[in-house]
Amino acid sequence: MKISLLEARDQIRRLEDEIKILLESNSDINSQLARMVDSTNSVAELTESLTIEAEESKALQLELTKTVERERLLRQFMVISWVGFAALTAIIVTMVKK
Repeated sequence: MKISLLEARDQIRRLEDEIKILLESNSDINSQLARMVDSTNSVAELTESLTIEAEESKALQLELTKTVERERLLRQFMVISWVGFAALTAIIVTMVKK
C-alpha cells in the first residue's frame, strides 16, 4: 500500500509539472496571439490611413487640375487682351496720323 501511495504521489508531481509546462506554453501562445492581434489591428489602421490618404490625394489632384485650367484660361485672356489693346492702339495711331 505504501508503494502505491508513493507511486501516486510521484504521478501527482509529474502531472503538476506537466500542468505548469502547459500553462507556460499557453501563456506563450496567448502572448503570441495578442501580438498577432495587435499586428492585425496595426495593419488595419495602416490600411485605413492609406485609404484616407489616397482619397485626399485624389481630391488634391482634382483641385490641382482645376487650378491649372483656370490659370491657362487667365493666361489666354491676358494674351487676347494685350493683342486687342495693341490692335486698338495701332488703329487709333493710324487714324490720328491721317
